[in-house]
Amino acid sequence: MPAKELIILEMAEYELNELVETCRLLLDSGRPVVLNWAEGVAFHHNPIPFNTKEFIEERKRGRIYWSSVIFTLMPEYTRLFDS
Repeated sequence: MPAKELIILEMAEYELNELVETCRLLLDSGRPVVLNWAEGVAFHHNPIPFNTKEFIEERKRGRIYWSSVIFTLMPEYTRLFDS
């Protein structure tokens, strides 16, 4: 079922260099980081897993929950990390 609604519990806007540094700190601590880009925004999100009955029911209703998002405006896509 496609999502109809995205609910974000916490959100913080960073300058580009701050977002890159934060992602590097997460990588250095051993956490996986996926930095996404869409419609002029680069962002990293932490989804809430569907591991409870309530969240499974919310997903069936078309709602997805993210616990947090950090983002920066990036009008044009630019590669920030080497793979």
